[in-house]
Amino acid sequence: MTESKGCLAGLLGLFSKDQNHRNDVEVFPFRVRDDFLSNAEISFYHVLQLALNGEGVICPKVSLAELFFITDNKEFQRYFNMISRKRIDFLVCDPITMRPLYGVELDDQSHQKAARIQRDAFVEKLFSQAGIPLLRFPAKATYNLADVKLQLKAGNTYLDLKTTTIPDDTLKEQIPLCPKCGVPMIKRVARSGTNLGKEFYGCVNFPHCKEIQPIV
Repeated sequence: MTESKGCLAGLLGLFSKDQNHRNDVEVFPFRVRDDFLSNAEISFYHVLQLALNGEGVICPKVSLAELFFITDNKEFQRYFNMISRKRIDFLVCDPITMRPLYGVELDDQSHQKAARIQRDAFVEKLFSQAGIPLLRFPAKATYNLADVKLQLKAGNTYLDLKTTTIPDDTLKEQIPLCPKCGVPMIKRVARSGTNLGKEFYGCVNFPHCKEIQPIV
């Protein structure tokens, strides 16, 4: 009888340890949302796909903190707070390099509220100063595909991927400023490619900023 009790106690002990082990595993209270995009956003997303016809990659709900970087280290936290909780509805990127081309906002009735108007003004100023277009489309039940294509084409004419050049005599006299960040550039050496071993000016904010200037 004593031996039976001992076996039973051993089995209960193993079961108890197994239960304790399972209880140590935290179960997170997260579930996948079914409304990642609203019905209006899904509708316009498909229209945007047709209008782009493969000439751009659409990224929905992009955080401004992922899209922009801050050049003022002294006031970093203040400027970061301005963008950390904001996002745009869609970001259209180059299909090869994934370089951001322009932002797209879908304006519904919520954009008529005072707080939203203030937010929209800030975002438009941010995009303007950063040199990237922000296109706005009113939310509709149906869209004219030709009109959407026309607006996208008009908004994308800004893009110029050519490197900004500085006259030879200017390069000899002073260090160029980064055309994007407005800070003095530094000399770098090409580590690969056809320009291997050659010096050039690069932005100090690399890799966030990849602007370069040739050294003549």
